[in-house]
Amino acid sequence: MTFLDENDAYLDCANDEINTTNANGKMISRILTSVSQNEIERTSERTKIGLARAIKEGHIPGHTPFGYKREGKLMIPDITTKNIIERMYQLYFEGNSYQTIANIFNAENVGNKRWRDNTILEMIEK
Repeated sequence: MTFLDENDAYLDCANDEINTTNANGKMISRILTSVSQNEIERTSERTKIGLARAIKEGHIPGHTPFGYKREGKLMIPDITTKNIIERMYQLYFEGNSYQTIANIFNAENVGNKRWRDNTILEMIEK
């Protein structure tokens, strides 16, 4: 509504009784906007509650990050990648940049995967 007012524009819907050139149309438009916003917020709340319940029950959503594996519903550290994770942190603490670590890992074909600086950053910061 503010945008329409600021730009001297109006909304006139052919199928609904929304016409922002008059008071009733503006009121209906505001009511529908409020109802829509409320539904968005309720959906968000329900999603967060459902996700929290799933996590409490051991269902970790999403992909399994490098360094972990799934056993049933649980995500546990993968001991086969422990040395890679430890080396990554060691290189980082020695002052190497994320890109440098990625370049070292790619040159050595560590973990048979392609490393990127963003991947290193995400793993170290989480």
